[in-house]
Amino acid sequence: MLEMDCNLCLRQCSENAVDEMTYERFKEATDFVFTFKISYSVGSNGSKVCHRCFDCIMEFYKYATQVKTNQESPRSFKTEVNEE
Repeated sequence: MLEMDCNLCLRQCSENAVDEMTYERFKEATDFVFTFKISYSVGSNGSKVCHRCFDCIMEFYKYATQVKTNQESPRSFKTEVNEE
């Protein structure tokens, strides 16, 4: 299998972790997590994302969305008001 560099960490990877099944979910995660555009592609041509970077971004996305939910909850607002 042809080794290519991961577009994110620049390490060599043999396969793209982003495929037709994960593309939309990964795009949503990168759009949420990063303030800049991430370039990657699906399939054997173009830029790759290794499994390590894919897993890291998806875990951080999960954490970031949980923090967002917590910050939007009434409990978070109550704590913020009590601290003033």
